[in-house]
Amino acid sequence: MLLIKLHLCAFAQSEESDFNTNFAFSVHSIDDFFDRFNAKPNTAFQNYLGKNYPGVSFSREKLVYSLFNKRNKFFYQNSNVSDFVRQVTDSCAPSFTRYSDKYWYAELKCTVVIRAKPQSIILVLKVEQPGPGLFKWSVVSAKSDVLKMPQQKTVAPAVIPAPSENKVPRSSKYFLSPISHGIDFVNLENFFSSGSHASDYLYDGKISDELKYLVGLINGGKIRFSQVNKITYHLLQINGWVVSVNYFNYNAKNSGWLIDNLMKVTPDQKTIFLKNRLNIVI
Repeated sequence: MLLIKLHLCAFAQSEESDFNTNFAFSVHSIDDFFDRFNAKPNTAFQNYLGKNYPGVSFSREKLVYSLFNKRNKFFYQNSNVSDFVRQVTDSCAPSFTRYSDKYWYAELKCTVVIRAKPQSIILVLKVEQPGPGLFKWSVVSAKSDVLKMPQQKTVAPAVIPAPSENKVPRSSKYFLSPISHGIDFVNLENFFSSGSHASDYLYDGKISDELKYLVGLINGGKIRFSQVNKITYHLLQINGWVVSVNYFNYNAKNSGWLIDNLMKVTPDQKTIFLKNRLNIVI
């Protein structure tokens, strides 16, 4: 009986140790992803490495490799991975990612309710800087068949799309917090319940017809937000690459926000990605 108790105790301690290690190595947020990608010093993760792996060198190259989803077997046969890591960690011209970068996007797969029926839509958001030291998340695009503008109907549509030409002063009260990503964008409810202030949440630039129609639905109180089902971050700020980051809830060190798609692209191909995948009007 004593041996069984000792064995169970050792097993429990081992499980707890594995859990703590996996938790420490997991990439908990896109901010955490940026910190590791940049090998930022004095973070909680770097302090953990220094305390638990003294004398072991964790180069930036190793840290970037650790950000790939190792369960995606595609990466094992893809030379693009080594090319990418070599480029971003080049000692003469390294590449870094920052929250304030212009060309990264959050693609949100959401459930909304229109006329009492659940519908799936995609919203694309990006960080916008309205002033020095000021940031916010703004809606830049929308995609869904239910947001297609009605064509040639004999009866006027119930919702009038909001025209992009109508420039009205924006209220400083209506915006998405710059740390909305830290709460998985649950505050999108504010956008969908903003009524006539919906356009205050939009990115200051050209917008798609689907997004105009969505604003019209919100203006008319014809749509209700339910939830965000999935978040994918697309990083386009690195020259020659499109990097897509998804969340993976694995019970392993290699878990959390990880690179799950990597594309080597030309500038024209990057533009096509923005138009076709994200429905962004260039």
